[in-house]
Amino acid sequence: MAKHSAEEIAASTRQQLRAIVRLTWDLRRPVPVSESIEREEGPCWLVSIEPGTQWSGRGLRLGEISELEVPDERVIDQGYELAGHIYHLKDRLHQYVRAAELPSRKQDHPLHVSKIVERSEDLRVCGDLINLKKHGRNDNLSKRSPSLGNVVLDTSVCGVVEFQYDGSNKVTALLSSTATPVSRTLQLLSNGEEYRPNALDMFVSAFEAWRPLISEIGLLARPDPESEFLRIVYSYDDAP
Repeated sequence: MAKHSAEEIAASTRQQLRAIVRLTWDLRRPVPVSESIEREEGPCWLVSIEPGTQWSGRGLRLGEISELEVPDERVIDQGYELAGHIYHLKDRLHQYVRAAELPSRKQDHPLHVSKIVERSEDLRVCGDLINLKKHGRNDNLSKRSPSLGNVVLDTSVCGVVEFQYDGSNKVTALLSSTATPVSRTLQLLSNGEEYRPNALDMFVSAFEAWRPLISEIGLLARPDPESEFLRIVYSYDDAP
């Protein structure tokens, strides 16, 4: 099998960085109001995580509540996917520094990928999450036995809430008495108990562990629009 050049590996690594950007934005984005629905008691607005969801006409009226936990698989799966992209940057970065024959390819270098993973519990949590999702095993590299919990919707902005959950395809929809997008977080669990209220904070912290290595090897230092976009998104200063 032919070996990939350093530039080919760099290009695939930047592609993975763009995937991380997209997933992070998706998880951070509030759930939008998709349509208005006229009812006897007045207009309501449909709020749905899954695009194209239709209101069945029946739901559980919850009144005014501050938050609502739902096991929405679409968002949970995005969380596991993001964990995998962040953790497996180690493979791309390791391949690149070897192909480019950079100092950080050496095992005793402080920015060797294995040492970065050793120092970052959040990276090891990401590794445990993707191994649990992809392989169904608990390697417990982090000693946290992590998993992703429910999606928590901030319904404090919704006024009166009516809730609908389709158990067949695990899709959530709300009727809100206000036309306001709904913020959401994704729970991170440890041994089945809440570890952090927002898994996205952990994902961001885990990615930050790669920042010194990405800067040292100049992965985003090219004077092209692709690299410039990633430098801006990730707030890197290593412009050419």
